[in-house]
Amino acid sequence: MELRPQTMDEMSAVSRGDAIDVEMGDAVFDRAFVVEAAPSHIARILLGESMRFALLSLAPCRFASEAGHASLTKRGTCTESDVVARIVTACVDFGNSVRRLPEELVRQRESAGYRGERTLVRPEDEARAAEELAAVRGVRRTRRQIAGANVGPVMLAVIVAATLYELCARG
Repeated sequence: MELRPQTMDEMSAVSRGDAIDVEMGDAVFDRAFVVEAAPSHIARILLGESMRFALLSLAPCRFASEAGHASLTKRGTCTESDVVARIVTACVDFGNSVRRLPEELVRQRESAGYRGERTLVRPEDEARAAEELAAVRGVRRTRRQIAGANVGPVMLAVIVAATLYELCARG
């Protein structure tokens, strides 16, 4: 999961298909952030009301979670104790949501009238989740390729500039 501030560039990327934005169903939060995550139903559980409120109170910020790690970043240096406390609390609350996720999935299945089934995920949910994961991986792979392609011209410009500077310095 990756959560970024909603900007014109992000909106353009989503429109072009170069980014994915999972709508949380919270108008204020959806206007403030792009949530690139899969499967979407898991993201909606993990970004529950209290987590969305915490992230909104820290906006603009970035939040990412992958492979047992979570990070919440803000620009600049946070020295105000209440801001630091909100950042730590949001990360701890997210960790607690991850630990409670299996129970929450069971609770949702039961409240939807799905009893007697031994699996937590229906086959159609599993297929949709696999499609969403593939889509997120695809847009991230494309972004990495584009970022890698942009490094070459920048490095070339730095080398040319340094060479010109050296030639001019020699006279």
